[in-house]
Amino acid sequence: MVNIEISLSASVVFLLVCYYIANCVGAWQRLRHIPGPFWARWSRIWLIKQIYGGVYMDKIQELHAQYGPVVILAPDFLSVSDPGEIKRISGVRSVWGRGTPYLGFRSAPGKDSLFSVRDRKANDKLRGMLMGGYTGRSVESVEAMVDEHVLKLEKLIEDKYIMTPSGYRPVDFGEKAMYMTMDVISCFAFRNCFGCLERDSDFHTYLKVTQNVARVLASLCVMPLFQAFMSSPSLKWLLPKGGFFDPIIKIARAAVSERYGPDKKQRSDVLGAWVAAGLTEKEAEVETVGQLAATAMRATMLYLLSNPGAYQKLQGEIDHFVRSKAISQTAVLPEGEIKNWLYLEAVVKEALRIFPPVAMMPRSAAVTDTLCGLTVPPNTNVDLAVKPALRSTSIFGQDADLFRPERWIEVDVDTFKQREETLRFVFGGPSRRECPGKGLALLQLHKTFFDLFRCFDFTIPDPVNPWKAVNTRIWNISDMNVRVTRRE
Repeated sequence: MVNIEISLSASVVFLLVCYYIANCVGAWQRLRHIPGPFWARWSRIWLIKQIYGGVYMDKIQELHAQYGPVVILAPDFLSVSDPGEIKRISGVRSVWGRGTPYLGFRSAPGKDSLFSVRDRKANDKLRGMLMGGYTGRSVESVEAMVDEHVLKLEKLIEDKYIMTPSGYRPVDFGEKAMYMTMDVISCFAFRNCFGCLERDSDFHTYLKVTQNVARVLASLCVMPLFQAFMSSPSLKWLLPKGGFFDPIIKIARAAVSERYGPDKKQRSDVLGAWVAAGLTEKEAEVETVGQLAATAMRATMLYLLSNPGAYQKLQGEIDHFVRSKAISQTAVLPEGEIKNWLYLEAVVKEALRIFPPVAMMPRSAAVTDTLCGLTVPPNTNVDLAVKPALRSTSIFGQDADLFRPERWIEVDVDTFKQREETLRFVFGGPSRRECPGKGLALLQLHKTFFDLFRCFDFTIPDPVNPWKAVNTRIWNISDMNVRVTRRE
């Protein structure tokens, strides 16, 4: 009897191994014509290792430099870096929709947000309901709100981090930039600021929670088993009530709950616009979590500090306008004036190009398609490799790997338009599916760097190790210490 049981168990194990091998061979057969790392053809472990290890975007750039515009990342996963193909895939009328990894970025099993919903019609409907919060007149004094937080950042630096002859007081600019972003977006969405700048601390460990969760979800979302788990509402009991973002959902729930029910409060903010558009209370909770995202402020600062010519040119432009009294010595840069500041705009664009804040999520198509002359079978996930695309020498010049803001000024009209259209990849474009918060992020960037470079001088204490940067599709930057002195 024992021998029979052992024999049966061995047979089951043998059949499972054969099934696994057959699946691997089948997957290999589908994409064997696509170049890439050997182990990526047989298992998703290779891809997960790059993501969780925090080297994802840099590794993708290396692979495209080695293998070309189309590279295999896993048995059903490719990456494309050709700007023309990325533009075609991300177009509104494209046959390419959201890939299966979107399922893994739900906040809880079966709970979709604008970011995770894959059905195109459902996504368009939800986007239509949400866009009123960004484009309508329901949001009052957005510019004044941003100005207020720019001045709070200035005050925090002035009060606590100015260098003195007797004291070394470096400021972690990456941390303060995140505090400002959290305050701006919480105020924008709720009209109830988190107050991170005033406290000079993380609000309810929001940063820590989001960074840790993002790393886990980005790693697991490529696994079909995890995608199936996150697609099953009946399994939500396995996680806290708020899912992976439970501490953040609690914050959102407190802000959202007062907008519903018999004693609901009506306010002119993003959340108020969503309520008016018909979002349910649960839908609003999930969407508010999605609004709290970082900007490219940290990368812009690092590249300016690493390029003295660009630093001095930007500061010179600011000084010229202040001396000519084109703008008050104490006012924050007005939104209507931004278009007149050619070099400031060029700096922001170049920083976004050279260091895109996030990696776009993959797309898939239900039909066979061709990418750069290579046949791609149906239902293959394809990552849109934005970082190498934004360093295309055919679009941005032979020095595309360098931070040079002048490339946005010293250029003819047609080339400028092509570069601007390609830069829209940073926000998920070019199409009407661009990130809804794009305008707010750019407004914050322009105003912040005008004010900081008018008031202060910055240097890097340790140029060899300016920061610790980890990328799991989203950058997690820490220990970005800078020295600050007051400008006379």
